[in-house]
This record gives sequence, structure tokens and C-alpha cells, in this order.
Amino acid sequence: MSSRKTDLSPENLVEIIKIHQEEWRFSVAHYWSIIYKMSIIIFLVALVPFISERLGFDAKGYNLPIYIFPIISMLCSILTFIATKSDVKRIASLRKKINQALNSLDADYVREGARIRLFGTNISLGLPSLFLFGHIAFSVMVLLIFLL
Repeated sequence: MSSRKTDLSPENLVEIIKIHQEEWRFSVAHYWSIIYKMSIIIFLVALVPFISERLGFDAKGYNLPIYIFPIISMLCSILTFIATKSDVKRIASLRKKINQALNSLDADYVREGARIRLFGTNISLGLPSLFLFGHIAFSVMVLLIFLL
């Protein structure tokens, strides 16, 4: 849809906006679900050598180098970054579609109460980058503890 006026009725545009908003809400919820779950996994994997005895097994007894856990944690961070990058682009695309549809509505129709609200959450590629570098920095610190 372009920013010019369309041949669709305002009611149809409102329905299109509502559909895009539902998809946008789902995408944002899915994105944050991935971030929360992967954050927990990454921290636990990096800390396995420290917490393994409390969990009932000895990570050092599996003939694995102890520094492998922070490296696996870093790889998980990179994979999460790659996976969430596409989600961020999808969220930005949906937001753009919603704004274009809103711009094609008449101002009078919007003022009369079409009850369209776009939530303020704007997720850019900076957030997955921050996630990636934060977790890699954490994993590097854990790795340095093992090596020193």
C-alpha cells in the first residue's frame, strides 16, 4: 500500500490495519519469547562448569575441555542473533504497512474514532546486536576465568 489514498473503503482499511496489528503483536511476542529463552540457555551453558556439581553431575569428568562451554554459549548467541534478525525485519515491515494504511485513511475518519492504536514498541536491529555482544562478552569473561 502506498501513502496515497486508496480505493478501499475506510472500514476495509481499518480491518486491514487490525489484521496487521494482530500479526505485529504476535511477532513481537514471539521475538521476546526467543530472547528470554535463549538468554537463560546461554547463561546456563556458560555456567555449567560452575553449577554442575550442584545439579548432580561433574562436567569436568566428561573428558571435555572446560572452556568448551563458554564457546558453545558464544555460538548460541550468534545463532540467536541470526534467528532474531529476520524477526526484527518482519516487525519493522509490519509496522511500516500499518503506518502506510493509517496514512491512507482520511483524517476525519481517524478523528471520529476508528479506535486504531499502534503500540509504541519499536524493535530495531540494534536490540539483537546488543543481545549478541552482551552474551558474547559474558561468555568471554567466563572463558577468561577458566584460562586464568
